[in-house]
Amino acid sequence: MRNNKMTMEERQKLYDEIWSEPMTIVSKRYGISDSALRNRCMRSDIPLPQQGHWAKLRAGKTVEKRPLPDQLSEMGRKNIVGHTVSYQKPLDAFTDTELSSTESLFIYSDKTKEIINSLRNTLIAQTQLRDFHPFLEQHKEQIAARKKHEKLETRFANIYNRPKEYYEFTRRNVLKIDVDSARISRAYRILNTLLKQIEKMEGYSNVSNYHMIDGGTIYIDRYTWDFRVSEKSFRAKGASEEIYILSIFFSSPLFPFSERGKKPAESLQFSDKEDLPLESQIGEMIYQLFVRSGFQTQCRELESRERERKWEEQKRKDELKRKYEEEQAKTKVAIEEAHCYQQAQELRAFALAFKEAKKRAEVWDESSEEHYRWLLARADWIDPLIPNTIGLLER
Repeated sequence: MRNNKMTMEERQKLYDEIWSEPMTIVSKRYGISDSALRNRCMRSDIPLPQQGHWAKLRAGKTVEKRPLPDQLSEMGRKNIVGHTVSYQKPLDAFTDTELSSTESLFIYSDKTKEIINSLRNTLIAQTQLRDFHPFLEQHKEQIAARKKHEKLETRFANIYNRPKEYYEFTRRNVLKIDVDSARISRAYRILNTLLKQIEKMEGYSNVSNYHMIDGGTIYIDRYTWDFRVSEKSFRAKGASEEIYILSIFFSSPLFPFSERGKKPAESLQFSDKEDLPLESQIGEMIYQLFVRSGFQTQCRELESRERERKWEEQKRKDELKRKYEEEQAKTKVAIEEAHCYQQAQELRAFALAFKEAKKRAEVWDESSEEHYRWLLARADWIDPLIPNTIGLLER
């Protein structure tokens, strides 16, 4: 359980635990108090044993075990990860071959695919706008405040004559909706449906945090998409009225590639069509966003594995290099020791030959004896097999 949220698997595990042992024992296992664990269970729609449950069980009485509900409440959806969007299996369980698949929505579970494909064909914008999304309500209020501010600025050219309400205005970033006020309610209806459905799919939206720059972002699965709404007009030949085309653009600045890292990332654009208004394309928007987010997840995982393999290979090469250099150093020392040993043997042979020559010449005296012993001492000094020292001179 991370950040007070849990996966569906963790929810099932916790449910099994609290119905197998008292809450005080389970809470110690998680390092929290039993009241904190109880609150976490309530937020995650996990039914709790009733008071006296364990006493009745010890007394041999029959107790009711309330089942874990499949349907989550609104609070449960906020605290459970993977209730709607989940993968077939953990990412690290996919093989490289599987992650290279070009099949749309490949990594998602059958349940998630079914939900996304169902929305693709059925999700349509509301005909009437009810229950404004907070960001749309914020946009509506901010645009009205900006217009009022601009009117005051035009009306009072002298800044010293401007009323107090002019200076009370605070400009806040809002969603990027470049649509005339006469037709903006339609854009609101489409965005309201889109943003609320994204939240049901475990995503969320946000307003741009760049200074004085309007814009919106949508978080799908693991990735962020910038989006904006605009309109353009044209007049057909012979027509008396202009026709307005509403469009929604999506782009992801974080994507260096699109499908499996082979093509540059492309922005998505959805516009009114003659036989398909934008209201009927919201399901397709969500489908395409999930398809591309899924491909990116596959691509990123493959790239991560490739980096890991390269890193491991580099580690292996560095270790081999270290061992090679270590062996080289040892070999160099061994060769030097062998050379010293050979010199020691030669000195001993020379000392013996010196002694024999002096004695044959009958000139062996005390100085010859001293020189002979000195030769042997020098041989012992350079011999690596004899660990000795002579005075302050150490080998």
